[in-house]
Amino acid sequence: MEGFEARLGGRILRIDGGELESDMVEYLMAQAVQELEKLDAQEIKASTDLRTGTFSLTIAFETKDLLVAQEVASTKVRSAFHVAGVGTPDWMIDWVEACVVPEGQLAAV
Repeated sequence: MEGFEARLGGRILRIDGGELESDMVEYLMAQAVQELEKLDAQEIKASTDLRTGTFSLTIAFETKDLLVAQEVASTKVRSAFHVAGVGTPDWMIDWVEACVVPEGQLAAV
């Protein structure tokens, strides 16, 4: 097993086009981070811009190779947001960034 880091980012949007509520974005991110902890993600770092609903999320985890790591990162993060309520009838994510690299190389990307 090797260590990998992933950074995914996007913007949380209301499907109905309604006003973005910053307290809801904050709540959804907190729930997603809590779920990532249950999914054995390590070194979780999350940041948000509550004004725009954008976020950046970094996690570390172990798996056998880079190709599998891309799938694992995507699955963990999407699952965490789904449990938090994003991807359900009210909220969706406009993904704008996805980067998976061997551990220790994320800062160089």
